[in-house]
Amino acid sequence: VVDTQTAFKAFKAEAVTEITKGLMERTMSFDLELLLKAQVQSGSKEPALGQAGICWKDSEAESTSGDASGYVVLLQQMAAIYRHYLPKDDWRESVAAFVDNLTGEAFDRLLLNTPAPIETRDAAQYKSPDQVSAAELVACCELLPEFLNSRVAVGVIE
Repeated sequence: VVDTQTAFKAFKAEAVTEITKGLMERTMSFDLELLLKAQVQSGSKEPALGQAGICWKDSEAESTSGDASGYVVLLQQMAAIYRHYLPKDDWRESVAAFVDNLTGEAFDRLLLNTPAPIETRDAAQYKSPDQVSAAELVACCELLPEFLNSRVAVGVIE
C-alpha cells in the first residue's frame, strides 16, 4: 500500500473484529497500524492486501494534517507501530531513533534537502527503503550537535 492516508479500506466483517482488537493508534496513523496488523495476522509472506487506483488531488486548503509538526507526530507514531509489530534490526531501529528525535524544524530542513535515493524513487518502489542511513537523514536535517552526540553515544547512529 503506497498511500495509507488516502486509501479506501474494505475488510471482511469477520476479520474486522480481530484486526481492530488492541490497536494502539486512534489518530492519523491508525490506518497504517490497521493495514500492518492485517498483514501480520494473515501469517503469510505474500501480500494480504490489494491495491486499486484512486483519483486524488492535493489541496492545502482541504488538508487536515496541518503544519510540519503533524507529519512529525505521524512519523513518530509509525516508529512506535514498527516497534510493536515488526522484528527489530539495526537499520530500522536507527531510523526509528532518528524519527523519535525529529522536530518540526528539522523535518522542514529534511524536506528541502531530501536524500537522492528517496527523492528519485517512485512511491511504488519503497519496498526496501534502507538505501539511506539514519546518519544521512541527520546530515540532511543539519540537526544540533547535541542530538548527534547523544545518538552516537548510545550506538544508534554510526
